[in-house]
Amino acid sequence: MSPPIKVDSNKVTRWHPKFLLDDVPEVEPADMPRPPEEQQELVTAKDVLNQARGKLPSKVRCMHKH
Repeated sequence: MSPPIKVDSNKVTRWHPKFLLDDVPEVEPADMPRPPEEQQELVTAKDVLNQARGKLPSKVRCMHKH
């Protein structure tokens, strides 16, 4: 900032007192990921379930058999 702001480090509230915020490197900008080429429109709950089939962990899978 111009002019630079000076703050007493004892008055700065941090998430953890030993976290050195000033030593964190700058975040490098990057391109956003591209969306999938084909995006299927999900209209019904059945559409959502069909798309998720095989992608869910066994704990979450529906016990209903067709």
